[in-house]
Amino acid sequence: MTGDKVRSSSFRFHLLFLVVSVFAWAVSPGVALAAASDSQHLDGFWLLTFDLPPDQALGFLPTEMKQLANFTTDGSMLATSNLPSLPVDAEFFSQVLALKLGKPFIFPSIKLSTGHGDWVRTGYGRFQLEIWRVATCVDPAGCNIPWVGVNAKLDDSIGWATGKATVQVDGKRGVMTGTLQLQLLAPDMVTPILPPASGTLAGSRHRP
Repeated sequence: MTGDKVRSSSFRFHLLFLVVSVFAWAVSPGVALAAASDSQHLDGFWLLTFDLPPDQALGFLPTEMKQLANFTTDGSMLATSNLPSLPVDAEFFSQVLALKLGKPFIFPSIKLSTGHGDWVRTGYGRFQLEIWRVATCVDPAGCNIPWVGVNAKLDDSIGWATGKATVQVDGKRGVMTGTLQLQLLAPDMVTPILPPASGTLAGSRHRP
């Protein structure tokens, strides 16, 4: 009997050791990186490039924009870009607004905050992204946008800039591609201030 107890205790010890070892291996950085490298995971840092055709740039947006995005495991994202401000004063757009309003109009200058958003997987390697930024008036004369009832002073918010994208991820190569739509909205987060701009998105996972 004593021998049976010893063998039983030894078995339980080895079983416990095996379970602990497997758990430690599962939560190790190497395994976490392996999980994040497949096409079903988006979490991590990504370098993104947005491309807009000239006819979608609304006369003032650059045709290429860069963005660093951090996607977390809980479905959140945080992003900064090389487009902190939008001096919306292009001659093309001024002419469009003049026709719409019946008088000369130059869109005031604004800046955009860091972006906050979320992401969700919609299929194998397919994801929907959505991000929001606060749009703030940086025009010393103020930002009067009469067709949406906005009359903001310097450093006041004039509304929101939002971006929505559908992307396909290749986890093995660490890249994503997709389409996106950018929109500037009034403070109610619904009424468009400007027409939407559509383009393409390409990204690569940042590996230190």
